[in-house]
Amino acid sequence: MVFAYRATVSVLALTVLAATPIAQDNGLLSKWHGTWHGVMNNTIKSGKTMKVPVVFEVLPSKGKADLMWRKTYGEGDKKIVKDYRLVQLPKHKDRFVVDEQNGIKLGMRKVGDVMYGCFAIKKQVYTARYELRKDTLTFEITVAEPSGEQQPHGVQDYRTTVVQAATLTRKKD
Repeated sequence: MVFAYRATVSVLALTVLAATPIAQDNGLLSKWHGTWHGVMNNTIKSGKTMKVPVVFEVLPSKGKADLMWRKTYGEGDKKIVKDYRLVQLPKHKDRFVVDEQNGIKLGMRKVGDVMYGCFAIKKQVYTARYELRKDTLTFEITVAEPSGEQQPHGVQDYRTTVVQAATLTRKKD
């Protein structure tokens, strides 16, 4: 079960928002700065839901034109810390790249106060949705696999196997 927990949390970390260039931060993303706390509900394929404490730290980087987005999942011996950067693409106010700093770069799109992302690992498709609402930051990650059922017109059916969701609140200084 620990392996499933760590694997699922690691997968979630792949989609995490990381940071954004401060020089181009003229609205939404400046509102994300701070430390956010909450509990993620991680519902796996069997239907079992695990509750995982989550801390987000959205911090300016020293000497760099971006923000660091640090996510900490769990506590104590099971704690997993992930550091990423979210880089706004030049000439595109709504397009970003999550740089995991290991060669993996994942696209995100901002529409209003919501960031969206989608990617695949082998046959699994992941979607990510992050939304800032006043003093809360919500995220939802889904993982889906092909159902294997034949569909007409070239349609491929996917079954959602994992849903990870949290509503976080900003810690006051």
